[in-house]
Formats: sequence, structure tokens, C-alpha cells
Amino acid sequence: MPAPIFSGKSAMPLFVGLELARAVHFDLSPYCHRVAIAGSVRRCRPIVGDVELVCVPKPGRPTQGQVGMFDAELHAEPVDDQLTAYLRDRVRDPTSPWALRPNAKGVPTFGVVNKYLYYGDGPVDIFTAHASTFGMLFFVRTGDADWVVHAMAEFKRQGRRAHPYGGVEVPVDGDVGAEPLSPSRWAWAEVLCPTEETVFELLGWPFVEPEDRTGDKALDVRSPAGPSPRSI
Repeated sequence: MPAPIFSGKSAMPLFVGLELARAVHFDLSPYCHRVAIAGSVRRCRPIVGDVELVCVPKPGRPTQGQVGMFDAELHAEPVDDQLTAYLRDRVRDPTSPWALRPNAKGVPTFGVVNKYLYYGDGPVDIFTAHASTFGMLFFVRTGDADWVVHAMAEFKRQGRRAHPYGGVEVPVDGDVGAEPLSPSRWAWAEVLCPTEETVFELLGWPFVEPEDRTGDKALDVRSPAGPSPRSI
């Protein structure tokens, strides 16, 4: 599929962002078990700044002939997933729609977990998850920012520790009457989040559609007490 043409501006109408997201989804799918559109496109915002995708890559290298040699300066660590291997090759090819994109400090970001790129003129952020932690990263990268801040604060209020790229650590042992909660008085177990529904269940919140996720909505659905630290 040819790359769509974008203006290169920092904001684009939703229909343009959706076209970009679909093109990237199509391009990356052969190298991933799952590719999901997140961010403001998933929330159906009228104006979007970039396209965000959360991917679960296939392990190993792409089959012979799909990619060429890699420049060591792009990434010093061994590549063990097909998505990273494919994109490392594409950003080296001047005829490819893919190109490196600098972060806020002007430095290219291309790692196994986070990749800031251009597809054509469209800014694309690619985030890598494992199947067991996909739900949490998808939840966080969907946003919006205020919604995520309130959700993370709610986990903390419940005496839990949520990790954007992982699961939720819950206290399972120790002096349950001790205040405040502290690692020295508790044993912790991580509950993995393969789906967004798992995240909502751990929060004790009803599922909220992406387009309704705002800071105000988070305050509306927040339970006065929340689940007990001993409930899992």
C-alpha cells in the first residue's frame, strides 16, 4: 500500500489521522501478533497530533529477504522481534515511507519499546507490549492524559502500584493493618493485564468507551472506597 501524503503539520483532522493509522496498521501487521490503534485517533478527537499504535511483535527475525543489514548506530542491543528488525531496515531506505523522528529534545527515539517515526509526513508513535501486558499499555496510550493521571492515582490510593508497560502490583501478605503501606511490610504480587477489561476490573471502574475517557469522567466513575488491597 502506498504511503498517504500528509501536510507534515503538528495537527491533522481525524479522517487524515485515521487514514494514516490504517496505512501503518496494514504495513506493520505481517510482523506482529497484534497491532492496535490508540491515542486521539482511537478516542475520535476531531483534531489529532499524531498516530499511536500498540503492537505485540512476532519473535525472531523476519524471514530471509524481507530485511537487509542493520546499522549498529540505530540500536546497539540484539534485535529479537520482527517489528524492530523490519523498521530498522525501513528507516535506512530513502525510498521507504518510514523515517526517524526526533523527540522533544531533538534526539531520535528508536528502541525496542518506543519508536518515534514518520510514515510519509505523518508522525507515528509505536509502542511495544507483551501479550500479557497489552491491556495496560493500550489503556495508557489511549489516554487522554488527565484520564490516565487519575487512573494511576486511583491505583496508588488503593495501595497498589501500576506500571504503564506491565501489570499491577497488589499487596498479598504481611501486616495488613500497617499504615502507611510500604514494601517493607508487604509482599507484592503482580497481576498481569492482557486486556483493558482487566485494568478496569482492577480499578473497580466500569468499562468506559475511549471517546468518553477524560479527567472529569475518571472522577465520575471513581469508587469512594475502591477494592480492598486483600481482594486479589
